[in-house]
Amino acid sequence: MVERNHRQQYPDMVTFDLPDKITLEKAATDHSFQITEFVDEPTFYLAVLKLKERGVPNQ
Repeated sequence: MVERNHRQQYPDMVTFDLPDKITLEKAATDHSFQITEFVDEPTFYLAVLKLKERGVPNQ
C-alpha cells in the first residue's frame, strides 16, 4: 500500500522491491558482507551490512 502510493506520487523515481532477509543474506555472503542489523516493517526497512575482513572468521 505504502509502496503503491509512493510510486503514484513520485513516478519519475526508480523504486525496487526490497529483498527479504534470506535473499539479502545470500547476496551479502556472496559478496563478502555480513548483516549486522535488519528490520523489515510495513513502513520502515533497514539493512546494515559490514564488509568481512579476509582471514577473520564470521562473528
